[in-house]
Amino acid sequence: MIHNPIKDHLEFFDFELFYERLLEDESRSQAWRLHHLRQEDFSKHIMHRKKLTKSFVEKGANETEIPVKYSFTEDDFFETSILDILHKRRSIPLYEMSNNWTYQDLEKLLSLSAGISHQKQESHKENKSEDTALRVYPSGGLMYSVNLCLYSRNVSGLPDGMYYYDANQSNLKKLGGARTDAELEEMFPMTDFNLESKTKEIENISVMMFLVVDFERSFQKYGRLAYRLGLLEAGHIAQNIQLISTAINRNSHPYCGFYADRVEEELGIRKDKYKHCFYTLFLG
Repeated sequence: MIHNPIKDHLEFFDFELFYERLLEDESRSQAWRLHHLRQEDFSKHIMHRKKLTKSFVEKGANETEIPVKYSFTEDDFFETSILDILHKRRSIPLYEMSNNWTYQDLEKLLSLSAGISHQKQESHKENKSEDTALRVYPSGGLMYSVNLCLYSRNVSGLPDGMYYYDANQSNLKKLGGARTDAELEEMFPMTDFNLESKTKEIENISVMMFLVVDFERSFQKYGRLAYRLGLLEAGHIAQNIQLISTAINRNSHPYCGFYADRVEEELGIRKDKYKHCFYTLFLG
């Protein structure tokens, strides 16, 4: 397909076209049961969740696993009052970040922003019960469609490289090796074109996080509603990341301005039609 950049730009900012698409996907009372009632037996999707880790890691170069330990108490946090954390949460500019993250910081962040909270026993139509691992954020239909990947850059105790956070196994699986700062900057227009006046480089960033939505299972169950659910789930995780970063006295900056093609090439998922990066965050 040949794209016309000018035509694409005009359509991108055409509110009438945008409005039409909103109407197409909204949950209306008319024909709601036909279009929005979830499909298939829920128990089948629970089994699909168990296969997710392997399918995602197969996109990577290897399966080096690094445990993510949940071994900390309230005394390990700079802030423990929920009111203080909410009031102090900020999106810190890149030039104000301080590259001082440790792997222990990252363990706290991953466990409390995207990890497992507890097990829940579920019963199915076949009168069978099964434990389901619930996470620290809400997910439509317990699909947990969002995968959390990260690039470690000068994190003390963790080699540089791209990783996938496997919440069910509580570990990081390595997807790729170290990249130069120039290669990393090319994934974001803010650093690629120096769009922020004081952002000349990424020298103060310790971690880049990538929230990747996998529609392979959620679309089967929810159809086009899966897109909205993916956005919401990514937002829940991103908010947790910012709040926990604040609690451990570290900086974060959520960022939606990235080149999807370059990011997904780095993650090894560009040719996978089900997986798409929706959101990124900088930690420093």
